[in-house]
Amino acid sequence: METKQDTKQAAEQICDAFNAKYKVGTGVEYDIGTLVETTTRSAAWPLSRIPTILLHNVMGPVPLEYIKVVEPIDH
Repeated sequence: METKQDTKQAAEQICDAFNAKYKVGTGVEYDIGTLVETTTRSAAWPLSRIPTILLHNVMGPVPLEYIKVVEPIDH
């Protein structure tokens, strides 16, 4: 059984991996019934054990699972 601590650590790992691959300002798509093309305006962080990010022109935090990166990975 997964504990709250396990869930928190998993969320932190997802955020760390996302932040290592993508810089603030990365182009993303966010589907809110209509597709919104925007950019990230923060690094990802765990909010209530959910990997979350802020996007330009979108009010409030967005779970990472709801976005799709549309820019290539910066190596």
